[in-house]
Amino acid sequence: MDPSKPVSGLGCNRAVNAFLRFLFLPGFACITTSLLAVSPFNERSNFNQRLQIRTNSVLDGRTFREALTRICETNELNLWIDRRVDPSKRIEIGPVGPTVFQALQKIAASEDCDVMPVSGVILVGRPQWIRELTEDILTANPNELGSVMDVHWDELTTPSEALSTVESLTATAEPPLPHDHWPQNSWKNIDSGVAKLLIRGQFLESKSPTHGDDQRNKKTITRIYSLTAATREKAKVTIPELAPSTKLTRSATGLSIQASAAQHLLITSWLLTDQAVEEGADIDGDTFTLKKMSTTAENAFRQLAKTAGLQCVIDSSAQAACSEFVTLEGENVTLRFLLERIAEQINATITWQDSKIIISKKVTTEKD
Repeated sequence: MDPSKPVSGLGCNRAVNAFLRFLFLPGFACITTSLLAVSPFNERSNFNQRLQIRTNSVLDGRTFREALTRICETNELNLWIDRRVDPSKRIEIGPVGPTVFQALQKIAASEDCDVMPVSGVILVGRPQWIRELTEDILTANPNELGSVMDVHWDELTTPSEALSTVESLTATAEPPLPHDHWPQNSWKNIDSGVAKLLIRGQFLESKSPTHGDDQRNKKTITRIYSLTAATREKAKVTIPELAPSTKLTRSATGLSIQASAAQHLLITSWLLTDQAVEEGADIDGDTFTLKKMSTTAENAFRQLAKTAGLQCVIDSSAQAACSEFVTLEGENVTLRFLLERIAEQINATITWQDSKIIISKKVTTEKD
């Protein structure tokens, strides 16, 4: 099932969703119910499979936006960043991985942001913004979903102009948005209704931060999680511990989980990281792209060795040399290549062993 499309046969749920929304009016606050999510989670979808592709990258020196964009474009993932987050800050976080999703999480964490993959797009932003936008997407009106399209706008496009790129294909009139200038953006195969929610979602902060949060935290959403038998059995044990107030029931394809938007974020993150294998990168097989950066040789040795799952031992003969600054950069190069380049710059040698590397001073012999 493609997560970028609404569930087939949701037409029968439209009246149900409308009724459930009615129950959340102030006069009915005492009634407990749950909205039905229009975007299910499918463990085997192409979207989620791409998030679990193995990757190891070093993106230090790039801006927050550049790092996220590189990961997403390489893996053909749609990206949407909270406009309240500074995208120009340069990251210095070392290797990211071992999966695409975990790489995105580590980059996002450098700016105290969360990551939520939903409806075929990767949301990156402040925790409150993620929760609110996730809820709006999961509980969207099914009547406004279903038309899949490619969306593109150029640099310095205003929010209203961005919205018009979607409206021109859906013929739906929308009121204008606050004035701003946005960077270039492209989404592939995105639901038109979701695209409009994303664009309007950049202005969610206009809602009451206190009353709005309180109401959202009380609201629960029932989402279908299509899982393999093995994952389902593990989830039945782990999810109640991860999010104690959730309600799990068996569904035809996995589990039906009633939880808040914040809890669905926790569940989704767990499902996408549980299968990740924490192992070192292949020093000769995996390739990396490193933007020009400067650091001490010792720091570079240790960071790259850690990425390869190797212990780094600095021999006393090389201690002084390893305190020197080195410059590193490369496009699709191996860890061995990068480590050897560091050694060359400080006139050191690397002894390669199964579980570690030993850095020592290069011995030169004079010829008579």
